[in-house]
Amino acid sequence: MTTSWIGGRVRGGDGYAVQLDKGSWDDDIHLAKVDGALGAAMNQNEVAWCGEAVSGKDFVDSYMDEYEDSFDTQDEYTASVVDYVDCGTGAP
Repeated sequence: MTTSWIGGRVRGGDGYAVQLDKGSWDDDIHLAKVDGALGAAMNQNEVAWCGEAVSGKDFVDSYMDEYEDSFDTQDEYTASVVDYVDCGTGAP
């Protein structure tokens, strides 16, 4: 399978995958492109580790509807996302 880099994602024969190794990311890529790439990857998958499976889009949209622009610092945002992905509420 051949792969090519597009934003923050890898495109291969089976579609897109998120490259988690930040050291291999192109330093010139704007974070908005990384966000877009992560969104594209999530939209193609289901989240099933927190109970009933939901689309990745619904999982992300649910979080964003509740917490977008809710935090003052990156640390607060990171803690919220980690909690949410670990099947918590994401609440501070």
